[in-house]
Amino acid sequence: MLVSLLSSAQSIFDINMTDVNTDQSVTLKEYQNSKAMVVVFISTKCPYAKYYETRLSSMEKQYKNQDVTFLMVNPNSTESMGSMKSQALKMNTTYLRDEAKELTSFLGAKKSPEVFLLNSQGKAYYSGAIDDNPQVANDVRASYLKEAIDGLLSGKSIVVKNNRPVGCTIK
Repeated sequence: MLVSLLSSAQSIFDINMTDVNTDQSVTLKEYQNSKAMVVVFISTKCPYAKYYETRLSSMEKQYKNQDVTFLMVNPNSTESMGSMKSQALKMNTTYLRDEAKELTSFLGAKKSPEVFLLNSQGKAYYSGAIDDNPQVANDVRASYLKEAIDGLLSGKSIVVKNNRPVGCTIK
């Protein structure tokens, strides 16, 4: 279930965060023209998030030419900008710091990693786990996020809108 703590006049696209790569303030409006936006709550300290770094990078490359934007979002104010920049560089991705936890609260994120697939209007199409095996990529049998992205891009209704994420608790 998605939670909104923003005023009714403010949309998900108005949420302000810091782009770790540029140290600039950004809103999600900059990514609003994508067909789909994959928001992944991530951490530099969570081992589960680290298990997914390569998979997420590969997925981002796979969908780059299909107008799907991937955004890694770190809501943990105790993690250093330096460690976030290192993780962003390693993953070669857009990496945002949600220090005020506005996006975290708006979407109701509880875990790292936890993914939210948003359509072009900012509505959640899928949320939860990336796949069914965080620790062993070669043993994945169900690729929830990939299936959801493919469904959204092809205009299909999704069968499972949410899968329980596995990971570290966002504090």
